[in-house]
Amino acid sequence: MSQHEVLALDANFENWKRDRASGMTSVEPFLYYSVEHITKMYNLTDDQVRYGITDHSNDGGIDAIYCLAGRANVLIRDDATTPPTGIDAIRVMVFQSKSSLSDTGFKPHDLTTSTSLRFLLTISWTCPR
Repeated sequence: MSQHEVLALDANFENWKRDRASGMTSVEPFLYYSVEHITKMYNLTDDQVRYGITDHSNDGGIDAIYCLAGRANVLIRDDATTPPTGIDAIRVMVFQSKSSLSDTGFKPHDLTTSTSLRFLLTISWTCPR
């Protein structure tokens, strides 16, 4: 990123924290900000964004995960009372968010040692017709 892009991102993140993150204690703000912006095209509610965040110790390097079903990209939840029907495709989004300003910082080695992500990427499934 160029220095101008970094400054613009920092300013946007600071404005977002002021407007949206006041009182946010259960989620690291940069992770929430990142997931919210990347998933914006799927119109997830705040509850749905929070639902997919898995960030905690022993999370295997996965900070958030979302499964969206069908052309309407309906969020699949494990607490759903009825299973989704008529699904022709499933989109799986896995997030790992790192900030160079965090205590641990960004270490590229973290991305190569994520065992949970490696396992997830080896799973394959064919939708029955």
